[in-house]
Amino acid sequence: MDLRDEDEQIAAIKQWWDENGKYVIGAVGLAVAGTFGWDFYQEQQIAAGAERSNAYQNVLVAANGGTPAEVLDAAGLVQQNYADTEYARLATLFAAKALVETNDLEGAAVQLQGLADSVAVTDPVGAEARLRLAAVQLSQNDSAAALATLAAGFTGAYEGRALELRGDALLSDGDRAGAKAAYEQAQALTQAGELPLLQLKLDDLADV
Repeated sequence: MDLRDEDEQIAAIKQWWDENGKYVIGAVGLAVAGTFGWDFYQEQQIAAGAERSNAYQNVLVAANGGTPAEVLDAAGLVQQNYADTEYARLATLFAAKALVETNDLEGAAVQLQGLADSVAVTDPVGAEARLRLAAVQLSQNDSAAALATLAAGFTGAYEGRALELRGDALLSDGDRAGAKAAYEQAQALTQAGELPLLQLKLDDLADV
């Protein structure tokens, strides 16, 4: 290669750099920023996850020896700050329990109905919310509402509990035969001792 060819190549590279160098620098800058940006995003996600976990841990601590008011405060923070997360749904179950303990059945029903409306019965939280809602409705002497809640179609481990509650609702309506049939179905689906009051309920209906 003679000097003229080399000079021409250098001139061509210089021209290309003058025309495209800023884009190269920009692309490199974006790549570097993207790397740091992704790392920052990951760190933020980890920090946010820790905050959610800590907030829910406060609910558990309050539920384990705290007052209903403390449970409601801790659960309320999770519900407010981390709505639409599993933590918020679980916190709602604790909030409803605390409200029952303070005899605020209406408040508990509102909390549980919200879960039932937003979480499918096939989800464990959705099934649990419906079972607790039906129990609250029975405590409110609203057997019709309880039966409607229990008609959701429970499966697996929740079916036996739902049938026991259905028996309770039918019994409160004076349908002893229907109650006994529901209790017997529940007994057939569960293991001994899983529903500790079930046998007593069946014994009370021995004459049916």
